Amino acid sequence: MSKEFKRTEHSDILVHWTGSDLDNNDPRMQETKKVPWRKHALRPIDRSSLIKKKEVIYAYLERLRDILKFGFWMKNDQTLSNDGTLGYKQEDGRVKDTSTVARICFTELKLSEARQHAYEYGRLGIGVKRMFLFDRAGQPMIYVNPSKGTSKPNWFVDAPDIAGEDVLWSQTKQSYLKYTSEIEDLNYKYLAESEWRIAYPDGLDVRTAMGKALSGLIININGNLDDEFRKYVTKTCSLDEFKEFVRLSAPKGLKYLIPLDYWFAVIIYPCPAVKIAAERNCDIRRLLRKTRIPLQQQLTEIGVGEKYMMPIEIDLDTMSHF
Repeated sequence: MSKEFKRTEHSDILVHWTGSDLDNNDPRMQETKKVPWRKHALRPIDRSSLIKKKEVIYAYLERLRDILKFGFWMKNDQTLSNDGTLGYKQEDGRVKDTSTVARICFTELKLSEARQHAYEYGRLGIGVKRMFLFDRAGQPMIYVNPSKGTSKPNWFVDAPDIAGEDVLWSQTKQSYLKYTSEIEDLNYKYLAESEWRIAYPDGLDVRTAMGKALSGLIININGNLDDEFRKYVTKTCSLDEFKEFVRLSAPKGLKYLIPLDYWFAVIIYPCPAVKIAAERNCDIRRLLRKTRIPLQQQLTEIGVGEKYMMPIEIDLDTMSHF
């Protein structure tokens, strides 16, 4: 880390949490979540993250393998109202997010404070250095007060669109707006999440500066798959494996993939059982090495750093004591 980085208000590691869908099959997790929705932000985490169901352990292991092999998913996580239209959920209203732009979310929470966040969004954390997001035009969210249900005006939410504004830009910037809290409980739950995003709009012109910067780093599964496969700098999968993964994943909402690189810094496992299984899995060990600069190149370069060090591996409960 640079000697100039002296302040500690912000973590240099941003974490993408995944696995909330896998937790739906974990009976112990579902028991933990049986509380009213308004108290999610205050729910005590009074038990360890042990997973007894083997199917859940192997599902998390498979999720990790897929991320290492193919990259992060980017989806359109649209907020739907009760009638099925884009907008607010009547019982939530947390996001001013009516765009159709594909995105992926990270949190800047310090690792020791992220356990409760993981219980909300999934217990597998993939941490990257901040430069990973900067390279891909990632930005922190802009948090605004929840004007729905209140009389407080807000320039970001209530201002009309500027006439003639580029639609693509308008949709993309909406991806970075989020309310500070739920409508009635002003506990600043979402502000406390310190969320960052990478967004990638459909139809981005690759001839523009932004298009050129992003097109080589983000894989479009709706493009020519032979051409898109060439974007994998290190071949973590074969072309046939890539095409089969796309075929199976597209119906689940996948639109783009972001391969990992040497800015990938941390794996946070849901529990010791998943960590032990990953340590014994030869395929995962191989894929982890693929994210680093090859040993032959390391021996010819001077100095050390993120390009060479293997990612830190830790489990969720141990992390909470750091």
